[in-house]
Amino acid sequence: MDARGTNSKFYLQINIQVDRPRTARYSLDMWTRKLEYLRRKGYSDTGIAEECGCTRRQIHRLRIGENREPQYTLGTNIVALEQRVRTAD
Repeated sequence: MDARGTNSKFYLQINIQVDRPRTARYSLDMWTRKLEYLRRKGYSDTGIAEECGCTRRQIHRLRIGENREPQYTLGTNIVALEQRVRTAD
């Protein structure tokens, strides 16, 4: 027997790492700037949400700072939409 009171021959420690969803990590100000830029170009929260494949509420929460880290796909879709709008100018 070892110090833990178990027979070390049969003791097995299992470490399981749970994958967290990837998030697009940028500063809050960056998301606010990107969304406000799109709004200045004529997009509403609903229009941005339709283009990015999410709900209007998700965009609103991100824009006002209630949500600081969007899911990775949402973040990349917002960045891609902003780039499309900038290249169209």
